[in-house]
Amino acid sequence: MRGWNGVILSMERGSINPDRSRIPPMHVILWRFRARPGREAEFEAAYGDDGVWVRLFRTGQGFLGSRADARNGRDVYLTIDRWVSEDAYRSVSRSAGRRATRRSTPAAQALTTEETLLGAVEA
Repeated sequence: MRGWNGVILSMERGSINPDRSRIPPMHVILWRFRARPGREAEFEAAYGDDGVWVRLFRTGQGFLGSRADARNGRDVYLTIDRWVSEDAYRSVSRSAGRRATRRSTPAAQALTTEETLLGAVEA
């Protein structure tokens, strides 16, 4: 498969980047959220690069990073969470006493009207 810039893309474990370096295997989780109208800035702060969820995820081992991007320019966002493994993700979720959902807290529910797990993959 080719990306928008013509570079060959691969989701195979341990595949090779265009610069010939190895991509380490990882567990990737994709979520879609709809922010409550008028609360988009608060959502971006909570779900962004240094938001409450990223800080929580950093408390455990194996967290590689998270990214939240607006999809329709208004209230729909995609987040991509990256972990060294599914076990690492589940360990942090269990230790935090939360289900594997970001809307499990009243504060999170106040910022969103929808949360959809789009999928997870070992890449």
